[in-house]
This record gives sequence, structure tokens and C-alpha cells, in this order.
Amino acid sequence: IGNDALGEGLQGRGLVGSLPQPLYPAGNKSGKVVVRVAVNQAGVVTEAAYEPKGSTTSDKALVDAALVAARKARFTESRALVQGGRITYIFRTN
Repeated sequence: IGNDALGEGLQGRGLVGSLPQPLYPAGNKSGKVVVRVAVNQAGVVTEAAYEPKGSTTSDKALVDAALVAARKARFTESRALVQGGRITYIFRTN
């Protein structure tokens, strides 16, 4: 698993802890998976969806791993009721 990054919509919020790392699925798979997230006022991810634009793979195992990890992310509180953004996960084979 390589680098991960927060998109522009979430950069104003701080992460609580670090961005959760996805579990690497079995097999020799690699690619970039972009996940659209909605974060509530308390900093909890309330929605996560695969974003084809910007992703380099649609492999189900990689997408599912990225979605599970993105749902575990926690952010600092905000006055905004809902805030959206993107989290990018890059899977690399060793």
C-alpha cells in the first residue's frame, strides 16, 4: 500500500489520528482508488462511494478495501453540518 491523500474538500479539517490504511487484498493487484466521502459535524464519515474519475482501477477487491478504510476515518469537528471530499488510496505490489 502506498501513499494516501485527502482531497480539497477535506483539507480544512484535521484528521483525528492517522488515515486508516486499507487491508491489502490477496493477489498481485495495484492501482489508485478514489473514494468520495461525506463527513458530518462530529467528524464521522457518514457516506463513502467509489469515484471512477481519478481512479486507475475498478477492481472490486481494491475498491472494497478502500471503502472500508475510508469509512473508518475520523476528522475534527466542524461547524458545517456535512462536508464532502475525496480520499485517495494507492495500492502497490511489493
